[in-house]
Amino acid sequence: MKTQFFASLVFLFFLGSAITIQAQGWTVSKTISDDFTQFTADNLENVYTLRKHELKKFRPDGTLWLRFSNISLGDISFVDVTNPLKILVFYKDFSRIQFLDNMLAERSAVIQLQQLGFDQAVAVCTSFDNGFWLFDQLNFELVRFNQDFVQTQDIKNLNQILGYEFIPNFITEHNNWVYMNVPEKGILVFDIYGTYFKTIPITGLPDFQVDGDLVYYLQAGKSMAYNMKTLQTSTLELADTVLKFCIVRGRIFSQADADKKIIKLWSKP
Repeated sequence: MKTQFFASLVFLFFLGSAITIQAQGWTVSKTISDDFTQFTADNLENVYTLRKHELKKFRPDGTLWLRFSNISLGDISFVDVTNPLKILVFYKDFSRIQFLDNMLAERSAVIQLQQLGFDQAVAVCTSFDNGFWLFDQLNFELVRFNQDFVQTQDIKNLNQILGYEFIPNFITEHNNWVYMNVPEKGILVFDIYGTYFKTIPITGLPDFQVDGDLVYYLQAGKSMAYNMKTLQTSTLELADTVLKFCIVRGRIFSQADADKKIIKLWSKP
């Protein structure tokens, strides 16, 4: 696989690995209203919403720009916009991956993971140099492909290495580390070669976001930040209940209302 504000906002802002509480000055500069089940934002501050088989892209000013849909591939399970020029779209039910360009046009043919030998791929993500990672449940196998779809890393039997069986629901790569979310165990951390390094003991997560030394996540209705260097956990004291958020270039995109489906962009003048 993922992962990662409101009126009277108290925002936990970071500079390097330092964390400072900023209590004033953050305001809502944009809002996006749409019918979606998931959303994310890229490093250019474009916002993407997802519902069933349709992916939409909104400009930084909040206006709808582009749409993508391929009904024949089924419903979209996950979208990784780490590289906005090569967007990864994962169709878990059919074990397929589609790469799109910045105009949401198909960059290549659909990748059928079963034809590559992976019958139970449950999580994928973008990797460095335009590659991608996948985790296959059948052999508890973490695999990386390069931009030419050539397999470069393959770590099998992770259940034996770790001493337990697991099903991850989210994977992301950041600064040459791979983070795999296993809700019952925590966040498993691997190096860029797929070698297991450690487990961050945060459980029960649907997803998360890694930015610098910090892991941002939601837990028990609270927005949290975990510092991987100091091992300290901080609560982002927010005025509203957060359903989903992501942080891009020091700005916050958040969803606070499940019914209105409004994404807010918070910024500081």
